[in-house]
Amino acid sequence: MTMSTRKLYSLAAAAIVLLAAAWYLAIYRPSSAKIASAHNSYASAASQVSKLDSQVASLQALEAHIPADKARLASLEAAVPTTENLRSLLDQLHALATSTGTELTTVSPSPPQSTTANQSSSAAASSSTGLQEIPVTMSATGTYGQLTTFMSGLTSLQRSMVIQSLSLSSGSNGQLIASLSTQVFYAP
Repeated sequence: MTMSTRKLYSLAAAAIVLLAAAWYLAIYRPSSAKIASAHNSYASAASQVSKLDSQVASLQALEAHIPADKARLASLEAAVPTTENLRSLLDQLHALATSTGTELTTVSPSPPQSTTANQSSSAAASSSTGLQEIPVTMSATGTYGQLTTFMSGLTSLQRSMVIQSLSLSSGSNGQLIASLSTQVFYAP
């Protein structure tokens, strides 16, 4: 090998090394940094997708409870309506009396009052809720069995009712007379 051939090979080797260094610095190194950044972004996005999938599953589970929650809300709204709605209460009392064979002789609702006016334990507990109470007195006549069934039915009315006092007295023909003081509520 002659000197010029060696120089030529040396120059070719140097050019190859320079081209390899230029390729590494100009193309490979920036691309590998972009690839590493893309991998990190992908991992972060995959983690976020996993969290969002968990949230979606949680929300879907909550969504499945919506019909039951709406039914419970409707039940609570019927128990404590937003208006006095005495007609509905009287209809419920009449239906209960009819179904138990009890005769309602009087039903007397009083004007509504704030629950803070009455310091009973149930009213004091609900005073912060803005509930209004309607005192209702009533008298019912029937046999002992009919009246106990009627009293039991009062606790199952759609409208929430609290029995404050109850007195029994004897009537004619073996009948009993029940005198009740009760409260119903509404939330204006």
